[in-house]
Amino acid sequence: MFKKHLSVLFVLILLLSCSSKTILDYNSRQKVKTIALLEITHPPGWVFGVEISDVADIILGLGTGGGYLKAIVDHTIDNTNESDAMAAVFEAILKKNDFSISKSLQTNLKKDLERLGYRVEIVKVNREIQEFYSNYETINSQKFDAILDIYIRTYGYTKDNWGKPYSPQVDAHIKLVNAQSGKLMHQDRITYGINNILMDGILAPKQHQYTEAKDIFKEGGKKIVEGFQTASKETARTIAKSFAK
Repeated sequence: MFKKHLSVLFVLILLLSCSSKTILDYNSRQKVKTIALLEITHPPGWVFGVEISDVADIILGLGTGGGYLKAIVDHTIDNTNESDAMAAVFEAILKKNDFSISKSLQTNLKKDLERLGYRVEIVKVNREIQEFYSNYETINSQKFDAILDIYIRTYGYTKDNWGKPYSPQVDAHIKLVNAQSGKLMHQDRITYGINNILMDGILAPKQHQYTEAKDIFKEGGKKIVEGFQTASKETARTIAKSFAK
């Protein structure tokens, strides 16, 4: 029951956090040449609907990394709770594999936009929470035509319906504003891995779907990274579609 509630909760979070969509019209696209892509951020990711006790044997079976991850679990549970322990394991696996979902999305999106003819520069900002940046006036308006602001609200492996396979899911929120006036030019939300009648998103390929949670953790977390590499590429490609001239 606990697992089912978490899966339902994840979908509810996605629904309740839905942002209104504003289309980037043709005339606006023609005026944009240079884009300030604000540094993308993400919260801790984890496997939704799975109790940490269910993966204890799995992480111990990851070879030399198993003991390392088990130490993280023990320390985290001692100081916080099982949910934070699951997130700590998830982030440790990604870090061990030298992967960041936000950096991957950022790199792929920059390449996709540059292929479309835009000049794109990554701009570091201090985004304290997973929301749109609140100080666009601090960005050099003379250097850029538009500011592209993206944050990842949630991500992880989960089932969007009970009985469905686990798949990587990424919920990215997008906003484009005029660098000079601050006027909203485009706003959207891309949900990767959602297969639900209430949601409109990108489906994960079958090779990144798993019937059991333990299968996600095999090969030292390699499968997790592969799933999110595909997720970041497809999410970036979908975002860039709105910028095609």
